[in-house]
Amino acid sequence: MDNIGTKLKDIRLSKGLSLAQVSEAMGWPISRISKIENQAQKPLYYDVQLLAEYYAVNLLSLEANDIRNAVRSSTAEELSISEKIREAAQLYKKEPFAGSVVGDIITKEIPSILIRQASLNQRKFLVTGSIGKGQYAEIPWVAIFNRRITDSATYGIYIVYLFTADMKGVYLSLNQGFTYFKDKFGNKQGKEEISNMAMYLRKHTPIPMSMREYSISLNSTKQLGKGYEAGHIAGKYYDVKNLPSDEIMISDLLELIDAYDDINVQITNNRLVEQFYDYIVEASKGNVEEDQIIGTSQKIAIETNIEDNPEQKNEPVIGKDGLKRYLRSPINSQVALQKANFMCECDNTHYSFKARNSDYMYVEAHHLVPISKGDQFGYSLDVPANIISLCPNCHRCVHLGEDQEKENILRKLYEDRKDRLEKVQINVTFEQIKKIYNLV
Repeated sequence: MDNIGTKLKDIRLSKGLSLAQVSEAMGWPISRISKIENQAQKPLYYDVQLLAEYYAVNLLSLEANDIRNAVRSSTAEELSISEKIREAAQLYKKEPFAGSVVGDIITKEIPSILIRQASLNQRKFLVTGSIGKGQYAEIPWVAIFNRRITDSATYGIYIVYLFTADMKGVYLSLNQGFTYFKDKFGNKQGKEEISNMAMYLRKHTPIPMSMREYSISLNSTKQLGKGYEAGHIAGKYYDVKNLPSDEIMISDLLELIDAYDDINVQITNNRLVEQFYDYIVEASKGNVEEDQIIGTSQKIAIETNIEDNPEQKNEPVIGKDGLKRYLRSPINSQVALQKANFMCECDNTHYSFKARNSDYMYVEAHHLVPISKGDQFGYSLDVPANIISLCPNCHRCVHLGEDQEKENILRKLYEDRKDRLEKVQINVTFEQIKKIYNLV
């Protein structure tokens, strides 16, 4: 039996086409076509399909049962993200689901390329894709999950490449898991709640200019696709036929990761994403001041003349991700911020902006000893003595800044607070603080 290369060559010759003509039509170098025809190396499946389409022959006529053994999968080093997205769109639903080439592209190859080209830390991010379970999904996707927030497309907040149902385009989307909202509120109300959440996050997150496409259309007819549309926070659309260079696509991704990191800071080191959602849902109903959720400049009627005394810590809860976390009280954060007169305790000359519906500067609450370290201490870490008022810039620096600048801020905060920490039985040295923040 002739090999695929020989068959393709015979078809080309039967149509009276030269290598130069095919090269010009395909936009490929002649050497690429020649290598395929001469079987100098196993051709890529995608190349075979494109040639078959150009020659107007059915791929099945090329001994489809043997194609898998005659072609090879590309590596992340060989093809770009744009080429792989285009290839996935071209192949989707064109072959049996089980063992499909497009399945490997979306679940393995594109994630590998993203990890390599964007230098994604796999301890921080889980990068994976899906084409469905047992049958093709209407909307295939490749997602980047911050493991601290979620590891599933069913709940939490994540970045995802969503292919449109007609495979003509793909969205780079900062999105949310619709299944969580559907299970909690039902399909109709779930869409309303997840849309409200998207609006809240847009308002409270610095969205890059290039990512301010706030609605998406996946041409979906199914519930899950509609959920993706409702859960979209921000992002960008790419036409599969006119994809930008890898440099632009990776730059876009990194810009969106910056916004994703900001949301991670909002949720903070210990709060369950479900708690974060619940607070915002209540805020949308007017039951909680919005600024209470992530740190506030809204002065409320609470007693701030509270002595620093040790508090018994509550039992931790187990999230859907299986991780143990200690809950926090928004009132304790309010006490700490109000005691600081809504000023940055790193430097009281720092000014952010006047908070909406408030006469006070916007500041955020930060636990000096992260509440996630509760297992290492005998008493609660969620006490005003351990909660610092910081301007947004200093708060981001503590979480995301360079080591030396971060250490300088932490040293000042520790020196200012160490006596109060001792009173509440949070016995910690600065060397331990440095270790907690990965500075040693």
